[in-house]
Amino acid sequence: MKDIRNRENGFASFIMTIAFIILVTLLVTGFTLVARQNQEQSQNRQLSTQAFYAAESGVADASDFLIAKQKAGTLAADAHQDNCTSAPFGVGYTPSVGSSNQDVKYTCVLYQTAPRSLEYNLSKDVSRIVRVQSSDNTKNIDEITISWEDSGGEQTFVPSTSPQLLPQVDYTDDGGANLNKHTGIVRATLIPAGSLDRTSLTTAAQTVFLFPKAGAANSTGTVSYLAPGNSLSDQNQGVFSDGNCNKDSKPAHPRYCQVTIRGLNRAGSSTFYVRLRAMYRSSNVTISATNTDRDQVQLVNEQALIDSTGKANNVLRRIQVRIPLATTANRPEYAAETVDDFCKRLIVYPGGGQVLDPTGMTSPPSCQIN
Repeated sequence: MKDIRNRENGFASFIMTIAFIILVTLLVTGFTLVARQNQEQSQNRQLSTQAFYAAESGVADASDFLIAKQKAGTLAADAHQDNCTSAPFGVGYTPSVGSSNQDVKYTCVLYQTAPRSLEYNLSKDVSRIVRVQSSDNTKNIDEITISWEDSGGEQTFVPSTSPQLLPQVDYTDDGGANLNKHTGIVRATLIPAGSLDRTSLTTAAQTVFLFPKAGAANSTGTVSYLAPGNSLSDQNQGVFSDGNCNKDSKPAHPRYCQVTIRGLNRAGSSTFYVRLRAMYRSSNVTISATNTDRDQVQLVNEQALIDSTGKANNVLRRIQVRIPLATTANRPEYAAETVDDFCKRLIVYPGGGQVLDPTGMTSPPSCQIN
């Protein structure tokens, strides 16, 4: 009996040893897999970053290329690169990033100077003047669609049952209508690019307030362009138009809120200037247009769309950006602007007016002529 027990004890020890070895093997294998996985993730992050920088290099080269051609006067209004080549910009550009590093480079750069939409990031209470010009000047623009959303990602809107209230100092959130807490208003002024004299500006320029009221998904608010005559008394001048905002409007709409201004053909122009201003909150805005044939038009002389793909070993990153074309940047908001005193030579009084001679004036100092 003693020998049998000894043999059983030995067999149990052998089984326990085997189990312990298997357990240690599994633990070591697990730690090895985790370490390898962490190493691969770290390497992939590094390669992804390198591929992103390579794609950015493609954007920078495309931007330099387009601006240089524009300054030289050789850039076509509808210039485009719509297929992937190893050298899309000709001599002077190399897709490799870094010193002789052929494994990190941009593999494809596409560009389009006549995109079908324009995109802007509007800071709160800052205006931007943009040009909406059709590539086909033989057909007038008939509709301009402005789509917007909160730049901070806010997806709440003024309820459809709430009136078009504006925030006030003593105003509290009543049913979700406080614009200080939700998507803001975008003010848009449309000016046809014809003869920009005082008469045409007062009869053809239209201001519309795009209001972020909730609505059905994929629906679009509409407002009509001014009827011929005195624009100041037109019912569509200064109108508040609901954007029918809905977070389910994508991808049918570029943004959550959208308003279309119709009947612009009455202005008889293929180019409009649009002054945009984000009110109460910053907004991201997309603009598109259609002509009298209801075709969406390509918009020229405003933005270039660049699409770049970077590669690091077997990791790819693709980015898409828009750059302003050189001649369209920094359009002024005002006819005259000064950081100092402004000499007003014109005096207007009931029944008449007078233009002063600055040579005999001693005050204010800014009116002195030395």
